[in-house]
Amino acid sequence: MATNCTQQVRILAQPKAYCRERYYSEMNHDNHRANRFLRTDQPDFDYPTIEIPDIWRQKCTHIRVTLVTVPWEQAPERYVHPYPIITPDSDAILHKEMNTIYFAVSDDERQTGRKSFRIRRAKLTQHDLRNIRSLCLVDTSRPDENRIDSAVDPRQIINTYQLGKSQLLFSVVGSENGSPFVIYATTSVYSDIMSAPVNTANNENIGIKFAPPKGSWDGGETVLMFIPDLDKRKPCEIYFEYPGNSNAPVTFKYIDVKTLEFKTPRCPFPENSHHSVVVPIVVTYSGTKVKRVNFLYHTPDRCLNCDRQAIFDSCESSNSSGAQSTTVDQLYLEDDFDFDDNE
Repeated sequence: MATNCTQQVRILAQPKAYCRERYYSEMNHDNHRANRFLRTDQPDFDYPTIEIPDIWRQKCTHIRVTLVTVPWEQAPERYVHPYPIITPDSDAILHKEMNTIYFAVSDDERQTGRKSFRIRRAKLTQHDLRNIRSLCLVDTSRPDENRIDSAVDPRQIINTYQLGKSQLLFSVVGSENGSPFVIYATTSVYSDIMSAPVNTANNENIGIKFAPPKGSWDGGETVLMFIPDLDKRKPCEIYFEYPGNSNAPVTFKYIDVKTLEFKTPRCPFPENSHHSVVVPIVVTYSGTKVKRVNFLYHTPDRCLNCDRQAIFDSCESSNSSGAQSTTVDQLYLEDDFDFDDNE
């Protein structure tokens, strides 16, 4: 039977089409760094927002939000996406097995009929993906057992289910006859497709990403760096290049085969009147420089707009001198790095 559209949830503000998932180690729960939520392009909203149909407002106690895969030729049905979604909302209920969050609906939200969602997506490492034998079909506990080989290859899971793409499923939840969390299937609606951003820069640093792009003068920031062509078989070294001072090698560890984690050393320069300085981070294979990106040190009282300008100035200076440098787009991909300290 066809769904009655008057019963469906209406999405007022879709999530942005491009947004990078973050590894758990990038999410700092003690401060605002790398805690980016899914955002929207709608000018009147900050986060994905839905409208609850009039006929469901009095019954509605929660809104169910589930991250799901996008159907395509090799996996034509919708499955529960393995990349976890999380929220800081204390009154939300998390169902990890089904990658679902039940968001409580307040009296005010029931009155207005609108509900916004602060959601973060966490990307799994390849090590984590090896522990996944199959994905479950949406709204069932039935696993998809025939699509993945018994010897699990993380890349096969990523490619088969196109994990770089996802959608949010919204449904109204209520209670009936003493049973809580009754999902009203006729209200369900899927968001637009969300995809990981694609870097199209045409130089030696194509695809390289790191976060955060700036940090304290005192060092100690945890940096994650994704290098698409990283080869663990080659001796690798990472160091901060300080003109006029000794380079500062850093000890790193592999998060997965393409991602490294390390901590920033303390900036050796005296604090200057600009309260910031940009220095290169250099990656070498067998002693040969192969990657070079810029990192910005700032003092605690440094304003964010000034930080941005320092990066622009540094890039322009490097380009005019003919030195290899990172483009501004690589340093500040809109969905990779968040300058909103209110989050």
